[in-house]
Amino acid sequence: MLIANKPGLNTISTHSSWVFGQEDVLLGYLDNYPLNDPKDWQISILKKISKWPLLKNQTNSKRSKYLIFGEALDWKLLAEKVSIKGCGKVSDKLQSWLDLSDPMGGFNELQFKRYVGLEKYRAVLSFFYGVTVERALVIDIQELFFKRLIGNGKHPNETFCDGLYVELYGKTQDELWTDFTETTEANNVLKGRDHFLFEDNIFTYWLFKLRMSFSEPEKLASDTRRGLKRLSKIQNSHMKRLSNKFLNRE
Repeated sequence: MLIANKPGLNTISTHSSWVFGQEDVLLGYLDNYPLNDPKDWQISILKKISKWPLLKNQTNSKRSKYLIFGEALDWKLLAEKVSIKGCGKVSDKLQSWLDLSDPMGGFNELQFKRYVGLEKYRAVLSFFYGVTVERALVIDIQELFFKRLIGNGKHPNETFCDGLYVELYGKTQDELWTDFTETTEANNVLKGRDHFLFEDNIFTYWLFKLRMSFSEPEKLASDTRRGLKRLSKIQNSHMKRLSNKFLNRE
């Protein structure tokens, strides 16, 4: 099963576990980091990100892990790269912020957009909707299919995933994975059954783009609301667990 996507973590996942681990992955983006007043060093990181050139035309040999298809930016991965270039490492303070902050690093949207600039902000939103919200939508559909199977006296298995993928994307999981590796000219690592978490991000975003290409506007809007609603539920549930863990400390 996938584990939380902490920035820079090359977590190996299996192709067949991609669906079942989506909520675990999302928790890494939803932890709450107290940010009553933005710190100068945090603002400095975001401003450096705003000036960082993005490689829009990517090839297999020059593919950045933090920018998907030249348009969806995982700013936390980029923040690590910025820090390593500046001081040769990622400090514990920076790592804690990246690991424990929400998709906007604890800033509100206006603050975040001001510090990273409009171009980077749009790219971050692309990542948020194309990866984070898309995963939440998958979780929601997964639960629907799970309940349907249980209601019919059946248990989930490998074919359980196929119905979920067909419902959302029109093809089975294996068919989509084959299309993905072929259309993105993925290297041999991506074509294997084992792959890294940042590559799952690419696959998730690819699925999002695929769904956008054939869905009616009303259906897209409905699915987006559905994904956001599920994301909110996951976040609320996660925050309750964190609160209980804190309150139960000795």
